[in-house]
Amino acid sequence: MEEKKREMGRYFTVGNPFQTRAFQNWAKALAITNERALEPFAGCGNIPVLLEQAGYDLRFSKYDIQPAQKGIVKRDTIKSFPRGYKTVITNPPWLAKNSAQRRGIRFPQTHFDDLYKVALEKCLLNAENVCAIIPDTFITSGEFRKRLMAYVSLPGEMFADTEQPVGMALFGKNGKAATYWIWNRRIGTIAAIESAMPKRARRKFRFNAKNGNLGLIAVDGTKGPSIRFCGAEEIPKFAVKATSRSRTRILVMGTVPSTRRLNNRLAELREKTGDMPLSSFKGTRKDGMFRRRISWRQAEDIISEALGA
Repeated sequence: MEEKKREMGRYFTVGNPFQTRAFQNWAKALAITNERALEPFAGCGNIPVLLEQAGYDLRFSKYDIQPAQKGIVKRDTIKSFPRGYKTVITNPPWLAKNSAQRRGIRFPQTHFDDLYKVALEKCLLNAENVCAIIPDTFITSGEFRKRLMAYVSLPGEMFADTEQPVGMALFGKNGKAATYWIWNRRIGTIAAIESAMPKRARRKFRFNAKNGNLGLIAVDGTKGPSIRFCGAEEIPKFAVKATSRSRTRILVMGTVPSTRRLNNRLAELREKTGDMPLSSFKGTRKDGMFRRRISWRQAEDIISEALGA
């Protein structure tokens, strides 16, 4: 059963993101009320119900490759997308290409690395207004930015059967000064958030070096925001491998910045950006926020900035 769900890329929405300010602003700006709308990946039909609960009266046409409710038309909408709709509100199927290959699951011929991107492209090619509930990693991918009006990160339980971090992307005919939100908290424009990060490092450091002189815990734990730089001795040499991604030793030639300075800067960046540039990681922390992971490039930029290079 679970493998079949993975193959279809189907996860049923149980939260209600349509009561957020960002969605309300989007719906008002685009006059999305009392009109025809399309749910091309309807699953068990939760999205129209959630919209009704949020006060929206839309006349939905619902399709799915494997309908789980009466009133949903059976159709492979990736192969044959319904036309003639101005507005699409959907939770498209998710399935990473590498995960599909590892499990021997069929995956369409495409340059995209996840099925949700294939589905999202179909939506954007066929409708002016698109709202999509998608993996939170969307915002760090840098894709589909041209028409993006707002993105809402939705930490907490959005789905009944997956810990996948979730967000909501809101598109119009033309995107301008797209904003980033965490539920109802507006962090700022995406452009301003990205420009707040340190400039690309000129210096290069060696990561996953057993003889490294600076340590890094690169992934949040479950209790709170615990990514941090630390003394190299805190990371055992035997734990450092070429494939390490959660903790590492870094070889810094010359002066090593103090961990206090690096961690103060990291904390400042996390607060200012709402963690948007950091990749969301499976699971939610006890404070209700998504766990995050810092990339080697981002860590390198912070170290390089501290060294004045």
